[in-house]
Amino acid sequence: EFISRRGSFIGLQGLAGELLNDDFEDGRFLLWEAAAEAGGSVVPAPTAALSGELGAEFRLAAGQVAFLERDFRSSEDHLHLRFLFDPGNLGVGLSNEVRLVSGARDGVAEPTISLRLVQDGTVPSLLAFAELDSGDRAETGSLPIPSIGASLVELDWRAAAPGGTDGSLVIKIQDLTSGAVAKAEALGLNNENQRVEILRLGQDIAAGAATQGSMALDRLEVWR
Repeated sequence: EFISRRGSFIGLQGLAGELLNDDFEDGRFLLWEAAAEAGGSVVPAPTAALSGELGAEFRLAAGQVAFLERDFRSSEDHLHLRFLFDPGNLGVGLSNEVRLVSGARDGVAEPTISLRLVQDGTVPSLLAFAELDSGDRAETGSLPIPSIGASLVELDWRAAAPGGTDGSLVIKIQDLTSGAVAKAEALGLNNENQRVEILRLGQDIAAGAATQGSMALDRLEVWR
């Protein structure tokens, strides 16, 4: 169940334990092993603060990279993330996308899960993908991002039980102005062998030709 209340964070029920909690107020990304930049930049900035004094600001242009990386040092078959997000003035362009969140195995190029910012017509939207055991990908379908201010985003991914096809991928967006919640999901996934060991925030491959601007992310929680 979507359990946020107008941006007020309350206890997550039915989750095994917290993997990461970062409000970015330390100003130095101390909870991350790497802050990788290739032309782009990721900085703790007041202009990216969606809660508190600082948030993570990702600045990108075509061909650039900017992301944070955290190694869980464990192999996870379930992740639940939630965070505040504002696409800011980041232009993506049609037929392009910017990676917002990626979860991968160590040493594997293709992410197990990814949440991406896309341009659906004239509306910025979020779209999530999950790797299947067949080598194909499942996707949730896109969710429009509210046009004014920050949104609360939740992503829940689960690998299937052994021999099962009950894997799932769910994204939810709450408009913090109206309180309205939208959901997109992909259910019945055959992905029992998929795992996440590394989490990345931001664009970890070269950004597309139309990419230009900055986006903000704040108050990240990751649970198993």
